[in-house]
Amino acid sequence: MNHDTQVSPSSRRHFITGGILGVGWAMALIVYITSSPTVEDYDIYDMEHSRRYLRQVEMIGGKAGLLANDLREWAEGLFHGRSLAYTIAVVTAIVALAAHLLQRKRAAESAR
Repeated sequence: MNHDTQVSPSSRRHFITGGILGVGWAMALIVYITSSPTVEDYDIYDMEHSRRYLRQVEMIGGKAGLLANDLREWAEGLFHGRSLAYTIAVVTAIVALAAHLLQRKRAAESAR
């Protein structure tokens, strides 16, 4: 029995890219299905968005402190509940695209 079948670089590239997408999006789907909608603690939300709190942040850190506070809140939201599922799906697509383009570039360089 002869097992000298060669897989073309194009097929290998598509298989790897599809594998990355399949695994990543499956993980995102599992996270999405198993997570509950994010429940806000309204007391903390009100405190962190009160004029007094924002003024104190600005007094201590200036405009950069306010920006850092906003960035922190945004980043925290990316890694909880259903937002985490969306984050995983987007990162998966970016990684798959990067892997596909890198393999394509390597194939073009080796063909020279």
